[in-house]
Order: sequence, then structure tokens, then C-alpha cells
Amino acid sequence: MEVARPEAPGSTLEEVLGAHLATLYRTARVLTGEAHAAEDLVQESVVKACRAWDQLRSAHSAKAWLLKIGHRTFLNIRRDEARRVPLVDLDIDDEDLLADALPTQEPPAVDELSEAVTVALGELPVGFREALWLLDVEELKISEAAEVLDLPPGTVASRAHRARQKLRVLLELGERGGS
Repeated sequence: MEVARPEAPGSTLEEVLGAHLATLYRTARVLTGEAHAAEDLVQESVVKACRAWDQLRSAHSAKAWLLKIGHRTFLNIRRDEARRVPLVDLDIDDEDLLADALPTQEPPAVDELSEAVTVALGELPVGFREALWLLDVEELKISEAAEVLDLPPGTVASRAHRARQKLRVLLELGERGGS
């Protein structure tokens, strides 16, 4: 499906997705904390991006545009899950109990990060983790991250700063505890 943008000659939906899909997935992993949920989030975000392709203003802002779609999709999914009434399975056997006892969520691991950083990053509040991730890992400008998170730039900068401080403390505690 080759869809060319009239304002940005040569940029197609496939090129934009190809250039930023890995970024969207890494960010989804940080937001959701698990691979399966991240894949679902990316899939739904890509569908929404395809539908909103005509709203992309320029190829230069494609990364922030796609991340904003992913972030809003994450918030919508989280809100919908909070409203959902949990189902109770009355047909329980020993295998189900054993399976429930095993941990199913893995930390938001990213290949390039050490295990200590990954664990500490997972302990940060979501708002701090999002700001830190977008600015320091995905290397967005504060204004782009603010657009993605739909927050004022000062709030994003403040959250990232506080996240770095908290991350530093968590890592120092981990080093002292592991020594």
C-alpha cells in the first residue's frame, strides 16, 4: 500500500513506519512492561496511524506523531481496562493455580540497557518513565516529547529531571545492595 504525501514528496506510509516502528515498539515495551502487550499496542497504533495518515504535517515530525498516537492509544487501553469488570473463573484446577503463582510479567527490558537499569526504570512512576524514555533514549526534543505526552514542555522537563534523580538513587541502592 504505497500512499504518497502531497506535502512531503517521496515520504510514504511504509517509509515512515519502517523508519520508526522499532522506536514505537521500544516505547510500547516501556509503557506496558511486557512484550505481548507492547505488540498489541503497536498493532493498534499502526492501524490508527494508517487511518490518520492525512493528518501528518511533515516527514520531519513523523516520529513524534507516531509516538503520540502510541501514547494516546496506551492511555485509552489503560482507561478501558480500568473500567472493565474482571471475570471470575469458577472452574479452577491445580495446574491453573500453579500457573497463576508463576510470574508472567517480565520487566520492560530493552536489549541495550543493563539489567539494573531496566529494573530501576521499571520502578519509576509511569509519567516519569515516559518523559525520561522519550528524551534520553528516543532523543526527542522537549517540545516533541511534550506534544507526544500532551503536556507542557516544563512539565516534561521537570518529570525527566526528577526521573533521572530517582533513577540515580535506585541504581546506587542496587549497587550497595548487590556489593
